[in-house]
Amino acid sequence: MTTTPGTGYGINPTYGNYVGSELDLVATYAIRPYASAQAGYGHFFVGDYVKRSLSAIGSSDADFVYVQVLFNF
Repeated sequence: MTTTPGTGYGINPTYGNYVGSELDLVATYAIRPYASAQAGYGHFFVGDYVKRSLSAIGSSDADFVYVQVLFNF
């Protein structure tokens, strides 16, 4: 694999290895004994590796939400 100058995707061996951290909040509701609904929120805190690797285009923390239904067989 080749390295990149920090302006795109690739391996940057001099940038350290801390990608970031994530915090998740999840709520679950039992609809039936075999089915449940789940909603969640996540926040990703960008680490130094991502900041330096994407310095040309910028990087910032990311938020996401999701809703799902789970069926147990």
